[in-house]
Order: sequence, then C-alpha cells, then structure tokens
Amino acid sequence: MKEQRPGRWLNALLQCVAGVGRVPDHIRQLAAVILAQRSQLQNGEWVWEHLLPEQRALAKARLLSALRVERVQQMALGLCTVVDTIAARHEPVWPELLAFLLECSKSSEPVQQAVALQLLSDLMVSLGPQTFHVHSRRILEFLDSSLHATDPLMRHSSLLAANTIMQLFDQPDDVKNIVPFVPVLAKRVICSLQQGNQQDAHEILGTFIELVPAAPQIFLPHFRLMLQLVCTVATLTYEIDDGLKFAALEILAELCETHKTALRKDTEFLRDTTFLCFQLLARVQEEQLWFTVPNEGSELTISDVAEGTLDRVALAIGGKALVPVLFPFLPQLAQSTAWQQRYAAAAAIRACGEGCKFVLKSHLLELLNFVEVLTHDAHYGVRCSALSCLTQMCADFRPKLQKKFTSGFIQLALQNSFDSNTRVQARACSMLNSFCEVVCGVAYTAFASHLDVIVKRLRQLLDSKDLCVREEAVSCVSSIVYSAAKHFGPYYDVFMPPLKAMVVDSNVRRVIREKALECLSLVGLSVDKAKFAPDAKDIINIFLKTPDTVRTIDIFARFAEALQKDFAPFLKDTHVLEPLMKQASVTVDGSNELITHLTH
Repeated sequence: MKEQRPGRWLNALLQCVAGVGRVPDHIRQLAAVILAQRSQLQNGEWVWEHLLPEQRALAKARLLSALRVERVQQMALGLCTVVDTIAARHEPVWPELLAFLLECSKSSEPVQQAVALQLLSDLMVSLGPQTFHVHSRRILEFLDSSLHATDPLMRHSSLLAANTIMQLFDQPDDVKNIVPFVPVLAKRVICSLQQGNQQDAHEILGTFIELVPAAPQIFLPHFRLMLQLVCTVATLTYEIDDGLKFAALEILAELCETHKTALRKDTEFLRDTTFLCFQLLARVQEEQLWFTVPNEGSELTISDVAEGTLDRVALAIGGKALVPVLFPFLPQLAQSTAWQQRYAAAAAIRACGEGCKFVLKSHLLELLNFVEVLTHDAHYGVRCSALSCLTQMCADFRPKLQKKFTSGFIQLALQNSFDSNTRVQARACSMLNSFCEVVCGVAYTAFASHLDVIVKRLRQLLDSKDLCVREEAVSCVSSIVYSAAKHFGPYYDVFMPPLKAMVVDSNVRRVIREKALECLSLVGLSVDKAKFAPDAKDIINIFLKTPDTVRTIDIFARFAEALQKDFAPFLKDTHVLEPLMKQASVTVDGSNELITHLTH
C-alpha cells in the first residue's frame, strides 16, 4: 500500500490537470502547482522513487497527453517544469519525450511551440546538449522560425530559448549552424526597440555578451553587422534604458578582446569604432555630478562607459594599429567650438595611453604639448578633462615622464591650482599627487628645487572650503612627504596643526579625516622622536575618541616606528589592540611590520 499511495494521488492530480473543459482553470492551475511540488521531495525522499514501474510509465504518458491538449500557456509551462524534473533526476532515457518535443516544434499552435521552446531550454541544461546533437539542425530551424513569429510572447520565449541553446551547442557543426542566427538576433534588437520592447532587446544583448567570449568564431563573418548594431543602440537619442547602451559597448569591447588579431587588420572597423567612442565621450553634460561633488557617489554615464570601452579596445588592439586611426581625429576635436568635443579629445588620450604607450612614448613631448593647450581652455570642464589626462599619463608613462618633464609638470600643476573653479583646483592636486608618487629616486633633485613653492600652495589648499580640494590636497601632501622623507622635516610645523584640526573636525567627511590621519603618521616620520612624540600622543588620543575612523595597521606601524617603546602603553587600550589583532589575522605583511617596530 505504501508504494501505491504516491501513484494514487499522482494519478488524481494528473486527471485534474488534464480535465480541460471539465475542471475550472483555477482548480487545474492549483493541481499543477501541487503536482510540481509533490513530484519532488516528500520527507526528504523523491516521490518518483516510490512509484512502481507501471505507475511511472502511466504517469509519463499522462503528462505528455496533458501537455499535448493544453491550451493555457501558463499551465503548460508549469507542467514543463514537472517533466524536466522527472527527466533530469529519474528518467534520462525517455524516447517518447524527445519525439513529443519534436512534434510540438512542428505544431501550428502557439502553446505547443512555447512548450517545445521551454522543454528545449530546460532539458538542454539538465540533460546536456549531447542528448540533442543528432537533432541540432531541426532544433535550430525551429528556433529560427520562432524568432520570426508574429506573436510577441512566442518571440520572447524563443529569445530565452536562444540564449540557452546557442551557448550550449558547442560542437563545430552546431556552431556553424548558429552563425546565421547572429543577424536574425541583431535585427530583432532594433525591431524590439522600435516597438518599445526593451526587455527583449536586453535579452538578446545579454546573449551576445555571453556568446562573444564563449563562441567567438560565430561572429567572425559579422564584425560590420555587430558594429552597426552597437552604433545604433549606443547612439539612440530617444529615451531608452542606459543599461542597453552600456551592454552594446560591452559587446564592442569583447569583440576587440576576442578577435584582436583579425581586427588589427581591419582599419575601417577600428576607425568607425574610434569615431563612435569619440561621439559618446562628447555626450557629457555640464550639470553632471563630477563637476560639483566627489566622484565616489557619481553614477556611470554613457561618456564614462565609452571611455572605459576605448581603454579596453586600446589594450586589446595596441598602439601600432590604433594610433594611426585614432590620432587624426584629435586636432579636429580640440579645435571644435563645442566644449564637449574638446573634452572628448583629452578623454580619448587618457583612455588610450596605457594601451598605446609603446607607440606614444616616442611622441611624449608632442602629446604633452597638445594636452597642455587644453588645460588653458575657456571651459572648466575641458580643463578638468585635460588635467585628468595628465594625471593618468603620470602613471602610464612613468618614470620617463617624471625624469624628463619635472619642472614643466610641477609648474603646470601649480598654475592650475589657482584656477577660479574648485574642481580644476582639485584635479591639479590630483595631477601633482600622481606625479609625486614615483618622483623619489627618479628625479628628486629637480623636484626638491620646487618643494618650497609646492608646500606653500598645498598649505593654502588645506584651508579650502571645497571638500574635494581639501581631500586631494591631503593626498598630495602624503605623496610629497613620502617622496621627500627627512627633507620634509622643515615643514613639520606648517602642516601638523591643520592636519590635526582636520582629524577632529566632524564637519569633514570621514574619508578626508582618515587621509589626514595617514598623512600625519607620514609627517611624523620626517622628524626625530623628540619632535614628534608630544604630537603623536595627542593624535592617538584624538584618534581613540573618533570611533568611526578606520584603524589601519599601516598607520599604527608608523606611530610605533616614531614612538618606539613609548607606543607600548597604547596597546593596553582595546580601541587599539582589538582592531590590530583583527587585521593581523588577515594582514600578515602589515602585522609583521608593526611587530618589527614594537620589538626594536
């Protein structure tokens, strides 16, 4: 009796579900939900395992019969879930199911076609694509016809199925058969957007994003088509979700990364790609957040994503192929009457510097002169972009840039630190900070001759009312102290008071207070223990009264190095010891550094 009970209720549920015209639809839907649940776990065991062989055969036959006559799509898709569960866990060899699936794919009924698509997607995942390999051509033909269906629900179902099926068919013959689907899906993206159906467009672009790295060979005949699709979506002027434009640019970047050898030879493709990125870089608005508030809270814009795309394209393609098609655009952009175009000129160099540096390093002076002109632009947005470009160039072309252009770079940074716009001032500090990060041991002698004027200006900027300026100024002081080391000692009394005041100022953002604390620890190492000890103890006591400040091993290590054995009493405070022990458990290098200073 125990073995027969599951068969009884399963039979009853199947009869209820299949009772089209005799049982109300809402009762049938409830029966389908119960069937899906009860066909799975019961007291930790699979119910199907308790059925006798003849009961299993009867249940499978009735399931397929119910699906064959079902005309309510929601009900049919629910039954597909039951079929997939049974096939995946208990009946991987089910010949009637495959025959039924092919039968549904030939049906003229939309519900039957939806059943075929759903089962194909589910079963290819659960059973693997090898189960369907012999029928791959028929399946792809069915998928092709479904993608052209007039019924919108059918088209959406086919898109979901295409996403799964195209990624799972990985045999060479199958891949060859998938190639014709690329233009079909690309056309469907445009049609979906024209019809206001952004969901389907998202689905297809998501499929392409998955397929480009997974099956790059299917896109080899379609470079121009894919670029045309990307251009169309990314440059649409009517209201669409920004995520669609970002997805299109992701496809473009992936194409360049996965087909770099082929695309290096396609000058026309690279020229059009570059032109597209320039167009999108220029879509920057004056009211954007980066002009008024710190960058951390800003949302990505199409201009930001285009810059990231151009960066990835440059890294993939390299300067030898990209520079000849990229740089002819720059003079025209730089001389444009639209400030957004001039902004784009500097942004493009910023994006391409790392990927093209082996070609550009021999033209560094010419490049710097070009960007310097933009730092004097009438529009502050262009000046910001140019200074950000120079900041990135300090990293991309180090240490050559620091060695050859020390005086010119420092003078340009100081000049722009007096700009009337505070965002330009902040960018100037950031530029100087980036330059100073590697100046130690590279061009320190030339740098030291400018130290007095740099220090004087940074001290003024620490008192700025603009938080962005103050944050960048603190970071810049830290870099200079690190580079100057003991040579910074004469400026100790200049910076210690304002930095201490910044740490305790509750009106200052937490990140600035933490940077000020780190800067204080570096400034302390520029003088001897006798000079720093009184201030150090004050700073630590202030630090312990500021519960929302991050306690880092690096900062404590510097205080320990400066105070030596006089730091030991502070270890009794739980506010010092607990975060140290917590970080020491995961930060081996830092903890070793601290232990070294405490034991000497």
